[in-house]
Amino acid sequence: MPESKPSAPDNLDGTTATDPVSASRLYPYLVPRAYLPHVDASAPLEPIGHDVYVTLVFDAGGMVYGATSKDLATLRLDWQAARSLALQNLADLAKRQVISTRFFPKGPGGLPFILVGGHWAAAAVILSANFAGFAATQLKTDDVCASIPHREALLLFPCGTPQSRRAMRDLIRNNEGNAPKQLTFGLFALKNGHIEALHDD
Repeated sequence: MPESKPSAPDNLDGTTATDPVSASRLYPYLVPRAYLPHVDASAPLEPIGHDVYVTLVFDAGGMVYGATSKDLATLRLDWQAARSLALQNLADLAKRQVISTRFFPKGPGGLPFILVGGHWAAAAVILSANFAGFAATQLKTDDVCASIPHREALLLFPCGTPQSRRAMRDLIRNNEGNAPKQLTFGLFALKNGHIEALHDD
């Protein structure tokens, strides 16, 4: 699998950046539990499983900094509206191919998989119900599993069997295990627009 580009620096404690707060620069961002002490106390957080959380950030010209409750109030957005807008901005990045998508017809066990990467927000694409539908079509299955080993990689593949999932996780760990900004090697199932943490071990 191709290597990801270097991550953007992040500053999640709400410190003011040079760019103004802008709705067009708002994106979802995934952080592991170990990162929570660095997140501003007023920042909204949403757990998705495997000790990974969704927060919101602003892209300030290469510097990523955390959106606070005060920032959202300035934009007159509550959490749900801000999350929805952030996902729209993320979808625009994918549409413009700033975030790349590659289809591999044969992976472990002969099963296909999709690699999303090339951008610091790539892993957050797991939050997109529309992309989950796209993946189901490409993979020819409604049982889609996902891995977010670090913030610049999302892999989607047929859930298959516990054995095929372990083989896929081994491939991911071997190829993505040394990347910066690790998230989790736990797997997720994407079902009916929802994310469900799997516990095969």
